[in-house]
Order: sequence, then structure tokens, then C-alpha cells
Amino acid sequence: MDPLIALSLAGTIVQFVDFGSKLISDCCQLYKSSHGTLDVNEQLGLTTADLQSVVSKLRGSSNLVPDEHHQEDAEVHTCQEDSFQQICDEAAQIAEELLNRLDRLKVKEGEYRRWKCLKAAVKSAWSKDEIVRLTRRLSIFKDSLNGRLLLSIRSVVWSCPSDRLIFQLKLTEEIRQNLDAEAVRSSARFDSLDAQTQRILMAILNLGGGMSDEILTSVTKLLCRFQALNQDEHHKTRQMIVDMRKNKWEEEKKTKDARIACSESDNAEANMANAFEGHCCQSRDQVYIADGTVEDIISEIEMLDIDHAEELKIRTSIQRKILEALAYPTMTTRYEDVLEAHPHTFDWIFCDPVAEQLPWSDFRKWLCKGQGVYWISGKAGSGKSTLMKHIYDDPRTRLYLDRWAQSTTPMNSPLCFASFFFWNSGTTVQKTQQGLLRALLFQVLGKHPDLVPVVFPETWAKLYSGTLTLGEQIAPQPLTIGQLTKAFGALVRQQEIPLKLFVLVDGLDEFEGNTQKLCKLFQDLSHANPTRSKFCLSSRPWVEFQECFGSCEMLRLQDLTLDDIKAYVADNLQDSQAFCRLETKNRGLIQKFVREIVEKADGVFLWVEIVVRLLLRGISNRDSISQLWKRLDLLPRELSSLFDALFSRIEPIYLEWASKAFQIMRLSRELSSDPFKKISNKTTALSEHENSDEGVRPLTVIGLFLALEEDLDYDEFKLMSVEDQNLECEDIQIHLTARCAGLLEVATAQTRGKICQESYVRYMHRSARDFIEKDAQWSKVLCYTDPAVFSPSFSMMKSCILSLTMEGYEFPVPLRDMQRNAPQSTASDALIYAHHADGHTATRYQQTKLLETLAPMGDLLGPLRMYRPISCFCFLEHAAEFSLTCYVEDTLSAKDQESRSKAAAALLDHLFQGSEPTSPKMPLVTAKMVNTLIMLGAVPRNLPPQSNEEWAPWSTVISWFPGLHKTPRRFIPRLLETLVAIIKVFLTAGADPTVKVQYCTKDGRLFQTITFDEIIKVHLKPNFPREADELLQAIENAIQRQDIRDEPSRKRRRLCGT
Repeated sequence: MDPLIALSLAGTIVQFVDFGSKLISDCCQLYKSSHGTLDVNEQLGLTTADLQSVVSKLRGSSNLVPDEHHQEDAEVHTCQEDSFQQICDEAAQIAEELLNRLDRLKVKEGEYRRWKCLKAAVKSAWSKDEIVRLTRRLSIFKDSLNGRLLLSIRSVVWSCPSDRLIFQLKLTEEIRQNLDAEAVRSSARFDSLDAQTQRILMAILNLGGGMSDEILTSVTKLLCRFQALNQDEHHKTRQMIVDMRKNKWEEEKKTKDARIACSESDNAEANMANAFEGHCCQSRDQVYIADGTVEDIISEIEMLDIDHAEELKIRTSIQRKILEALAYPTMTTRYEDVLEAHPHTFDWIFCDPVAEQLPWSDFRKWLCKGQGVYWISGKAGSGKSTLMKHIYDDPRTRLYLDRWAQSTTPMNSPLCFASFFFWNSGTTVQKTQQGLLRALLFQVLGKHPDLVPVVFPETWAKLYSGTLTLGEQIAPQPLTIGQLTKAFGALVRQQEIPLKLFVLVDGLDEFEGNTQKLCKLFQDLSHANPTRSKFCLSSRPWVEFQECFGSCEMLRLQDLTLDDIKAYVADNLQDSQAFCRLETKNRGLIQKFVREIVEKADGVFLWVEIVVRLLLRGISNRDSISQLWKRLDLLPRELSSLFDALFSRIEPIYLEWASKAFQIMRLSRELSSDPFKKISNKTTALSEHENSDEGVRPLTVIGLFLALEEDLDYDEFKLMSVEDQNLECEDIQIHLTARCAGLLEVATAQTRGKICQESYVRYMHRSARDFIEKDAQWSKVLCYTDPAVFSPSFSMMKSCILSLTMEGYEFPVPLRDMQRNAPQSTASDALIYAHHADGHTATRYQQTKLLETLAPMGDLLGPLRMYRPISCFCFLEHAAEFSLTCYVEDTLSAKDQESRSKAAAALLDHLFQGSEPTSPKMPLVTAKMVNTLIMLGAVPRNLPPQSNEEWAPWSTVISWFPGLHKTPRRFIPRLLETLVAIIKVFLTAGADPTVKVQYCTKDGRLFQTITFDEIIKVHLKPNFPREADELLQAIENAIQRQDIRDEPSRKRRRLCGT
């Protein structure tokens, strides 16, 4: 046979065999199919049906609707809409035809199923080309619809002002609700995204409560920029937009011409048609464009043409900004201050409790295999913080946790370790839930920054959108308790990045707030993702902790430290040469002391530490053995009794100094969390939308020295050298030990044991603070100073102002922008202390002189309570804002009558700017300050302001009452007390009690005019009846006084009328 014929025959046979095998395969597939159709046809049918459903929805809601700025283009829009509907109709028709064709290829149920399957397989083979043709036609219309939708989105961009060209997706509420994260995840386009973009997109789509336009805008930008990274797709998209716009304009022009020809009699349409034909270069504010603007389209699309490095830089900068918003200076201060464990103590925590025959849950086993919470319970002073620091520092902890991370699902996950040590005597963030969450989130996200958009999707999206819009980095808003709680919950629950999380939190009893809510938080977190996270917590054995964690793995610390106390006492006594000399004369002396101390200690390490310190002091004084035993026998076994004994041993000559030091310490601690004492109930927790106010900085050694050095003035301190100041700081440490019985001490952990000027002064322990500040003991502390002579607030005000004279203290930025650790915050602290020192008669002259020293910085500090600019900046505004009545009165009294009255009126107006009575980091306006300004000539005005005037103080303070619902609940009692007093001052000064004011309703849409008494009855009386009755009585009294004053004039008018 001819070779070519043979080759042709062989090819034919191969084709026949291939066709036959495929036919048999399809036949078998149809026979086994429960739906009676081929898999490929079934998938095609599902896709087509889905597209048909989408087209049906698009028919009913087109997003090509002109806004109010383009109503004149309604006719053009109608043409566009008709064309769009035609495309939808054609696509629906082809989809219906394709579905019918696929339906005819299905195998019907009944007899002769095998022959029916074979027949259907043959039909499928013969219909393949037709199905492909219909699919291609449908694909073309699908692309056309995609293009039209893309044009709709682009039209929104072109409808924005040219100076703010941003993407603003204006989707309907139905579309918002149908944005399903799982549907997005299953789409083919989602698979083309990189892993980080997928995580970001899913985190944003999973936001609860719907998404705002701003969030949807960021999603659009993210996807568009990702497409720009794919050059092929980007160029296809660009060309598609350009071609579509050109073709569409041509189609619309032809349609328009036809319509104009049919309605030449309609002058309006003819004019519009002429305008349409003549336009070839419309502005960027218009939705449709002519040929001449194609280059503009290309340039707008090319704005998204970026490379991977730039996109990575933007994302990294946003992550850094969020981390900066979480960070605060004292995150690790408490951890650093906790003493390290004495050598060879607390090592039992990693041993087998069965072998040691001690009652505790196996901590090592829990680290390796356990879940949930491990609770370390211990009474005050038992060494909980020291043990927690030992656990954190010991490498065995990470060794056992690594086994947990590698052996449990998901396997071989990286381990992340985060810790927080509550400190009730520290700053606000060191003892609140806000500080806890910020510190934990900062540690975890700092190690795994890819989790930032997963944990903070909304914040990340807003920063991303804002950064692209403005072309520069923007700072995030302060994070609220609600946002932080939600973010940490998201961190624990997230599945996107394999991660095993271990959280160690010390001192739950040091938490300032609702401890039951704190327990509930950790309980919920421990159950949220138990295979990926675990929590080690410590606290005193309070009832709420026992109820919440009593069933968890746990230990009681005071039951387990017997050997540790023995080792600590023995090592310290043996390190004393004097004790060793006594030991040589009396064998076994040290062991006798060890046994006696251990027996009395009852597991309280703090008691042991104090007792050993006192014994070593006795031996350094060459006490005999009998005297040492007597010293030990006289020491009480309870901590509170021991503190009382220590306090009673302070020499009488030092009691006044000690009293002042304790008062300054307490004032500094209280003003660190509530700088203006706005909170009446300290146990009221922050709401989820609040941020805690940051008060004064912790008390430092140099600060205490300057506060207690009464004879030191401004000029003298300026002459002191740095070496002299350092020597004074060293003396302060000695004075605290000798004059305060060691209850106050200097923290030197952060400075490696060295004392510096910025070393903190602190209580030796939380229990020592509790003892000193207990009501009965505090009364004893106060009795050693005369409150008429000594003011701790003035002493600290003086300390801060003198500190500003130290070398290197400059003021390059306004006070409102300063960082908490910058020298500028000293000026803020000075004003806070001055606020509380105001009214102290004995120091009034000194206060004025010191504030005059601070006054030249007024222009640099800038106004703090600023809602709109005023005519000039001066230190008087600061003084009035902080209610420094004595300084304001002394300063204004030196002016002539006219100048004094004008200045007082300007200050009064300045105090009552804005729509709310409270301002972050600012005190409330006081009745004393208002009364002082009125006495100096500021007459309250009740007339509405003119265009160039400030709002009247009297009307403003009245309009504050309807908005009290916006004020955090914990501030309302103190705020109401202040407002009632201010109202009485105004009424006494002659303010009109019948004045009507405008205020914004709760929904923020309407302004309502109402009288003062109606405001009180509607907005105040339902919730605060006592304050409402008090104000109504004050109004009634003011009206009676007004009637009495007006009676003579009414009589004269009646006489003149007769």
C-alpha cells in the first residue's frame, strides 16, 4: 500500500478511535450522573444561570444615574440607558438559548437509559460547536457588561472635583448586603491575588455591621492597584476602557442623530442634539467624553501603574503607623521594675509536681499540651510578679511552648509570646484594659506585621485610601477600647496566618476598672481558639478571680515557696560578714534564724524581704544575738501590722518630710489617670468608644527634690550644675529609706541600678500603698503638715516650672502636639498642678510669680481649647482654660478699667466656644473662673452673635444641656455639678432666664429653638431630677429678681401713660 495512503488511513483510524473513546466516556459519565448531564455541561449551565440572574438584577437597577450636577445630561443618559438595557436583553436571550440547548442534551429518566445516554452523548458531540459559539457570544456580552460597569465606576471618579480625584463607589444598600466574603473567596479572580492581598480583602469583607463608602473605596483602590501590578491585565483593561468609550460614544451619537431626525419639531431636543454634536472636549466633571479626551482616560488609568516596590512601601508605612498608634512609652516599665528571682528559686515551676509532692497543676505539661488558662494565685507579697517574670525570662518556657506549637494542629506553626504586667501605682495605660490591649497587640503585630490588616481591617483600609488620595502618609485616629477589644479578638480567632499565641498577664488585681469584665474577656478569649492560643494569668485570690478561673489549671503560690524562702534567707545572711562572725561563735545560728523566719513568713516573700533587711541593718549596727532575736520577735507576722510598725519607727524629726513625700506621691499617682478629677466613680470603666486621658508623668527623683526643697528659688536653681543636681538625687534615695521607712523607693531597674534624675519614685509594693492610703492611716499622715501652709499641688507646680530651666529643655512644637516623654510635657504638668493649687492662699504670690516665668512660652504653646481662631494668643488663655483664677485676677487687676473689662469679656467668650462642655485633656470650666471674669467686667450676653462676634457664653452654656447624652457616663456627675454652679453664677450676674437658644437635635439634622426651663424639663429632669429641680428653682428666683428690678420702670410707664 502506498505509504501516504497508509498514513492517511492510520490517521483516520486514530481519529475514529479517539472519537469513539470520548463518546463512550461521555456515555458512561451520563449513565452515572444523577442529573443526567455531562459535568462540563452542568458547570456551564450553572455559570450561565448565574450570569442570567445577574443580568436580571442589572436590568432593574442601573448605576449609570446622573447626579444632581448633571441633570442637563438626562437625554444623553436616556440614550445610554437604552443601549445598556439592549445589551442586557441580548445577553439574557443568548443565556436562555444556551440553557435550552443544554437542557435538550440531558438524559431523561425512564426505560432504555443506556440507549438514551448513548444518544445524548452523540448529540453532545454534534452540538459541541454550536455550544462553543453560543458561549463565545455570551462571553462577548459579558465583557461588554463588565466594561459598562467599569465605566460606571470611572464616571463616579470623573464626577468628583478635579482637586480631589478619588474612587467613590456609590453602591446601593442591596449590593452592600450581598457582598459575601465566601462568594468572593470562591471566585476565580480571588485566586489570582497574592496571599497578603487575599488576607486584606477577606478581613475587610468580613467586617460586621456593613461597610461605609470609605471602606468600599479602599477595596476598589486595592484591587485596581493590584491589577496595575499585572501589566498584561492592566494594559488589557486600559485598552478595553478606551475602546469601549470610543465605540460607545459613536453608537450614542448615531442613536442621538436618529432620534433628532424623528423629532425635529421638538426645539428642546434639537438644541440638546446640537450641543451634543458640538461637544468634543468636556470637563472632567462630566460623565461622558468625546474623542479628544481619550488621552485623559489613559493618563487617569496610568495613575494606577505602579511597581511592587512602591506598593510594598505604602503597605509597610501603613503597618508602621498603626503600630505607632499602639505603642506607648511605659509598656515595659513594670516588667523592668519587677525584681528578678533570687538564684535557684522558683525553678520548681518547671518540675513534675508528683515527684516534688507539691499540690499544683503541672505547669510544664500545660505549656507542652494544655489549653485555655493557667492561673497563678497568691496572696499579697507572695512573689507572683517575680514568678511571672521568671517564667517569661526562662528559656525553658519557650522550649516547652515550641513543642506545643510544633505538635498541635496546625503543625509547625510559629510561636508568638506576648506579656503585660499591670501596675496600679503607674500611669493610666499601665492599669487599664486599653494599655493591656495596646501592649499585647503591639508585641504580636510587631513580630507579624502581615497581621495588621487582618486585625485592623477598617483602620488599615481608611489609611490606605487616605494615603493614595493625599499622596502622603496620614496618622490614624486614636484607637478606642471597643476597637482594641475587637482587634485582639480578631487576632486570637484569625486563621489566615498559622500562629500559636502565648499570652502572659501579671497582676489582674492591679487592674483599675471592672474586674468581672476583665475576667470575662480572658474567659472568652481562651475559648475562642483553644488550639492556637493559651493564657497564663496571675492575681490575688479574690472572689471574682476564684469564680472565673478556679476550675482552670492553677497553683497557690504561698503553698509552694517554702524552699525558696529558705534559700533566700540563708544566702542573704551568709553573705553578711558580721553574721558569719556570729555563726563561728554559735554554730547553727543562721539555720535557726532561717527556720524562725520561714515559720513566721507564711509564704509571703515581701515580709521575708523586709525582715531580712531589718536584721541586716541590726547586724551592721553591731547588735548582739539576743538583740537580733528581740528585733525579730517584735516584728508582726501580718504585712499591714508590719507596715504600721515600720511607720511608727520614723524619727519625729522626719515625720513632716515623710508626710509631704507621701502626699506628693499620692497626688502624682492620682493625677496620672484623672488629671482634672472629672471622674466621680473610679470603678466606672471606659466605654468602648472612649480613650483614657493621659495625665501627669510619673514622679521622678529630680521632681521630688525640687518639690520638697522649699528654700530653692528660680534663680538659685539655674545656678546649680548637673553634678550638684545628681548629688541631690542620690540624697533623695537615702532620705526615702531613712525618713519613709522604706515604703517609698527609687526604681533603678531601667537604669541598671544607677540613680539618675529621671528615675521614678514608687511604693515598695502595692500592699505598702494600700496601707498608707487607707483612710485611718492617711489621716495620721496628714496630721504632720498644716494644709494652710503646705500644698502638694503647689510644690509639684513649682517643681515642674523649675525643671523647665534645666539645660536642654527647649520648646520646638506646640503643647497640643507634644509627646508624653518630651520635655514639653513638663509644661503641661505644670498647668495641671497649677489648676489644683489655685486658691491656696499661702502660696498665691509665689504661684503668680512662677506662672509669670511660664508666661513667655504662651505663644509657643498655642491655645489648647481651640474651636476657631481668636484675635491673639497669650498665656492668659491658658490660665483661663486651666481655671487659674488667682493668676488671671492678679494679671487683669493691673490693667485699667476699660482694658480689664475687654480682656475679661474676651476670656469669657473664649471659655464657652464649641458645642460641647468637655474637651480631651482639658479641665471643665469652673464657676469660680466664670465668677472671677464677671467680677472683672465680663458681662454675660444673651443675644445671638453677629457675623463677626463670638457666641454668647450664656446661650452657649444653656445649649450644652441637650447634648449631655454625648458625654461619657463617668464624667456626667461632676459635669452636672459644675454646670449647675456656672448657671447660678450667670443668673446671679443678671443673665436673662427667659432667653431662647438654638440647639441641634439628637439626630443631628434639625435645629430647634427652645427656652431654658423647657430644656431642663425635657433633657435633664427625666434622668437627673435633683439637679433639674435645683436649676428650675434658680430660674424662678432669677425671674422674681428681674421682676423686682423692672417694677419701678413699669410704674413710670404707667404714670406717663396716664
